[in-house]
Amino acid sequence: MKFKIKYLLFFIVLLVLVLKTKKSNYSIHPWNSKKFKSFNNCYSYAVDEPDENLKKKREPGDTNGRKINKNNYTCSHFDTLLTSDYPDIRKSNTQPTGCSHSISLVLDKNKKDFHFYRLRDNDETWSHKRGNKNVSKTDSKNNHIMDPKYTNRDYGSYNYDTFCGYYCLDN
Repeated sequence: MKFKIKYLLFFIVLLVLVLKTKKSNYSIHPWNSKKFKSFNNCYSYAVDEPDENLKKKREPGDTNGRKINKNNYTCSHFDTLLTSDYPDIRKSNTQPTGCSHSISLVLDKNKKDFHFYRLRDNDETWSHKRGNKNVSKTDSKNNHIMDPKYTNRDYGSYNYDTFCGYYCLDN
């Protein structure tokens, strides 16, 4: 009898793990592999479009040949660029609900640099990929990213102190 109970418990735990895994579409593969790390940056990671053939880092607007205007480094400019890449994207000032794919954008206006985060649906935390680095689920102080709006985004050389918002990409 004890033998059957142990197997029954084992299969219940296994079933729960399988169901939890199937719910999630989050994966760090291929993001941390060598052939994807160099040019697949935070934007590629956030929109979940890995490309091993990239020769430069992706930027908002690239899909339609638009360029970032360094003289207009504002959230509204990036909103326009994101909409040109993803016409159905929806912006929100609060974390989106009922969205299949949530991302967030922050800016370092002094260094003219952008950074994206994406919601990990397997555990409801956020993650990001800094340039050619590995995917991380921690901020600049090594805390788990629960909300990009309130997480520490000061990396010393870059301080992403402008929060642009949350965006919903239903793909």
